[in-house]
Amino acid sequence: MPFINLALEVNKRITNGEFTWKDDFKDLHPSAFGQQLYFNTIKTYLEENQKSANKKALTSLPKIIDKFAYTKGQYININTAENLNTFNINKNWKPTDGLEGRPGFVNIPILESNTRNSTFDLIFKGNAIGIAILSGPDAGALHYRIDNGAEKMIDLYTQWSSSLHLPWYLLLGDQLTNGTHKLSLRISDQHNSKSTGYACRIANFLVNSN
Repeated sequence: MPFINLALEVNKRITNGEFTWKDDFKDLHPSAFGQQLYFNTIKTYLEENQKSANKKALTSLPKIIDKFAYTKGQYININTAENLNTFNINKNWKPTDGLEGRPGFVNIPILESNTRNSTFDLIFKGNAIGIAILSGPDAGALHYRIDNGAEKMIDLYTQWSSSLHLPWYLLLGDQLTNGTHKLSLRISDQHNSKSTGYACRIANFLVNSN
């Protein structure tokens, strides 16, 4: 399988004196300079790969090696959640604490609660389930179970949560049997020692369908 080694390219071009890490890759990496560099490399790869593909068109893809591969992953709308207990849909969420969010993850519908022991259920079809959350300084923790499985706990707070409401994807379960499942979720009365609250803000459910 063809691949691109972006780090190797950067290293070779710095060694060749084309640019420097200090003067060109400024602030958070990848900066605008790094983004453009990587875009050019990926674009070139795709164009060259397409030329090769046109010469020898594939009639079919090989069989999937891992039957649990996320080849049918998709977003599931938050409106599909059921039995909401102090969870609500905020139709146009945006931060109110002075911190920023990421483009594409503000002014969007969010399933949220800031209350301990808030609950909801989700019925889904597939073999994997996750949540796309916004993790800010008040991010809490969750207790959850799938079907009649053991209850598990997951921390929603990240090392970057104190400075912004970070989009964060969490896998809650995979390698499930194909079919219909039930996710039951509850906000914990415990939270990360660095967090200021118990918030759970979900932008989308993540499901690998059958």
